[in-house]
Amino acid sequence: GEEPGDGDGGEVETDGASGDTSADGEANAAAGAGTSRSGREEVWIEKYRPQRLDEIVGQEGITERLQSYVERNDLPHMLFAGQAGIGKCVTGETPVLTGDGVARIDAVVGEVDGFEPNDDGLSVLSLSQSGEFEYERPSHVYRKEASELVDVRTRDGNDLQVTPEHKVLVITSQGLEWRRAENLDAGDRLVRPLEAPVPETHTALGWVASMDGERTLVHLDEEFARRWEIPAEEQFVGTKRDVVRGFREGASVGEIATRAETSRKNVNRIRRETSDLDLSEPSSVCSLSSLRSLDLEREELRDGVERVQNVAPSNNSRSSPIAPPWEVGPAIAEFLGLAISEARIDGSRIKFYNTDGSLLDRFESKARSLFDVEPRRGTQKGVQYVEIGNKTLTEYLAACFDVFDQNRGTGIGSTLLRADAASRRAFLRAVFDAEGHVTEGGILELTQKRGDVVTLLAYLLAGFGIPVRRKRHEKRAANSGGPARTYHTLYISSVAHLSQFDREVGFTVEEKASRLERNTDRNGNPNHDTIPTQRAVDGLCDRLHLDKTTYVPDRLDSE
Repeated sequence: GEEPGDGDGGEVETDGASGDTSADGEANAAAGAGTSRSGREEVWIEKYRPQRLDEIVGQEGITERLQSYVERNDLPHMLFAGQAGIGKCVTGETPVLTGDGVARIDAVVGEVDGFEPNDDGLSVLSLSQSGEFEYERPSHVYRKEASELVDVRTRDGNDLQVTPEHKVLVITSQGLEWRRAENLDAGDRLVRPLEAPVPETHTALGWVASMDGERTLVHLDEEFARRWEIPAEEQFVGTKRDVVRGFREGASVGEIATRAETSRKNVNRIRRETSDLDLSEPSSVCSLSSLRSLDLEREELRDGVERVQNVAPSNNSRSSPIAPPWEVGPAIAEFLGLAISEARIDGSRIKFYNTDGSLLDRFESKARSLFDVEPRRGTQKGVQYVEIGNKTLTEYLAACFDVFDQNRGTGIGSTLLRADAASRRAFLRAVFDAEGHVTEGGILELTQKRGDVVTLLAYLLAGFGIPVRRKRHEKRAANSGGPARTYHTLYISSVAHLSQFDREVGFTVEEKASRLERNTDRNGNPNHDTIPTQRAVDGLCDRLHLDKTTYVPDRLDSE
């Protein structure tokens, strides 16, 4: 479930004396022990490392359970994350592809201590014995603090931070081989998928469960409000709601003040403010918490809800309401793609900047049609923008799309990964229309400040069979004397991969589409025929009962 990349893999270079690992001189990594391979057999931690279950000391509960699986010849799928010695360990921030989308592995494993059953039923993308990717449910998870880690950066710009025992798949002259991270050598080629299946489609947006129940008001159809007898006080929040409830129930001022934990003066003030309110009539506005308490089916809620509205916790001021979409579709996916690519999001404001007028028109049009809001146009330092000032909208988007708010939860883009193909294409096309470009050398590039967005793009593209490379670099903004910032650049290269991008995603911006078309018309070398060739040799040698080492060259160079 690690992030997919260019099928060409990545070469690594290792300094055996220091344990440093780098890719084409671009990065370093430390294995931690700092011992040479020639002297490793002298290190006692390696000499006495357990090789069998009965040699392990101090983990009796775990070893007994594993031994029972062996005796029954029934080994379940297990996801291990933790300290050295487990054999398949990664650090907590590592993104993994699950049946619910992409998430950090520490969120997948949860707050466990040691070895525990996987009770939530979550499935993880795994490589099966047949070499196919499948979503499997781990029966157990493991979590411990690691004392030693290996950090590997591949040539295609990806980082792996794992325990020394973590195995990675490499290509050798003998074919494919699983190798421990601590044993990687200079020039090793790591196998990465050309494509990866996305999780099962799920288009429902979860704003009903995710938005703040007490600070979100829901505007209802009047017939719906009457049918479910929504109390009059539900149109208010906090103390005011409690006071009005007391009036409706016929309580005295003193009783209401005690119950609402407020002063009699405040109770009387609220009575004056609501004197024209008919307390016997149902309210067409209620809190989201109250709506949830009705415990209705989604379709019934959908028929009754017209708008939602955010209430500020500081002064109970109300933002403008919006009409909330209930499903992920191409339109909202396109709006989100434009918003996270070129928009500045600050609290209640979304400002979308771009020099291309057609993109500004698309952003403004989608905002109106999707949410029934009224954006405004402006210019700042010669660059045009479209601005939406609406706290309800930003809260809604953050609740539905974890990629919109990187501070909320540990997901990376689960809603988009589980969207249908048309919506995933619309999101990708919007992001690349706004930020992507094709270089003179025929490479499609996209640069982002947020690494999690680039990770999401890599997974989404892999779902369409489009492998990528990425690179992290530091740079300062133009005409700025401030500190350098970290940026992440995603690359799609080779005619085959550009052609696949053109078929599955493409550009709608004419100039970019024309440049992409010119580069897909070139003749190119796909540069990923190593594995098919070795598979053919494997099959022939197996059928003819021959030792394949005689027929496979020492070098992977086809010449």
